Amino acid sequence: MQTCYDDMLGNRLCTTLEGRALQVVLPNGRQLNRDRGTHTSEGYTWDGLYYREAGTHHSFTVYEQYTSPWEWDDQVTRVDATTTLSFENGDVCVISQTFVQVDGQARNGSSEVVCN
Repeated sequence: MQTCYDDMLGNRLCTTLEGRALQVVLPNGRQLNRDRGTHTSEGYTWDGLYYREAGTHHSFTVYEQYTSPWEWDDQVTRVDATTTLSFENGDVCVISQTFVQVDGQARNGSSEVVCN
C-alpha cells in the first residue's frame, strides 16, 4: 500500500506500509526505511525521523507516529500521521493528517495545519 501527498514545500512524499514497517519514498525516488542512525543519499540526509534536503534551510519529520494500526483486510481503517515543518526563521507548522483505507485504496481523510 503506497500513499502519496504533497507537502507545503511542494515536495511529493510517498509512504509504503509493509507489515508494521514504514518506508519513505523521497521526491527523488530513493527509499529510506526507519533505521536508526544517519543515512545520506543523493542530497538527502536521514536522521531518525527527520530528513533535510541539501542546500535548503528546512527540515521536517516524515511522520512521528501512527496512532492507529493498519489492518490488511477489507475493513475501512484509519492511519493518523503527523508532519512537522521547521523553518529557518523559527516558524514551526504541524500538519495532522488522516488516511483511510477504502476497498484496499488509501485515501485522504482529514488534514489540519497549525503554525506558530
